[in-house]
Amino acid sequence: MNVNVTEVAPDIFRISFYEPGHPVNFGCFLIRDEQPAMVETSFRHTFNLVHDAVRRLVDPAKLRYLV
Repeated sequence: MNVNVTEVAPDIFRISFYEPGHPVNFGCFLIRDEQPAMVETSFRHTFNLVHDAVRRLVDPAKLRYLV
């Protein structure tokens, strides 16, 4: 799976990925702030991909909101 991290606005990131053989792009958003938030956490089988991408942006232990 290919994972892309794009800053779509200051401190707002889209983490997107696609699975080969599926015509759909999947994505979630991370808001980096004093109390970071994640909008859409994706599927269980993509946890490691999303976690690695989040870890590049913030300490996952500091996430305060999951929406």
